[in-house]
Amino acid sequence: MLAKYSISAKLFAIVSFLFLVIATIGGFSFMQMRAINAAAQDIQAEWLPSVRWIGEMRVQSARYRAVLRDHLIVADPERADVDSKKHQRRQGGTDRPDHGRNAR
Repeated sequence: MLAKYSISAKLFAIVSFLFLVIATIGGFSFMQMRAINAAAQDIQAEWLPSVRWIGEMRVQSARYRAVLRDHLIVADPERADVDSKKHQRRQGGTDRPDHGRNAR
């Protein structure tokens, strides 16, 4: 069946077929990369801010627990000023300006 074609024609057909297959795979991979990029953009826009807020909530709850613990430990009413100083010092950390972490 292929005996009537020359070797150069057979090689040309094989190389053309391989080129077509490689081009098809490349096109498919390009489409898949676009889908991956869209998913990455969605994660960046929708999920990462939520994760940052969760982290901030964890920090604030830890600070609140520390203040509450210090308040519960102080049993002497004469030492209540020590508790208020600790509370003010801890609260001072929450009023710091945001140094570009959530600027986006």
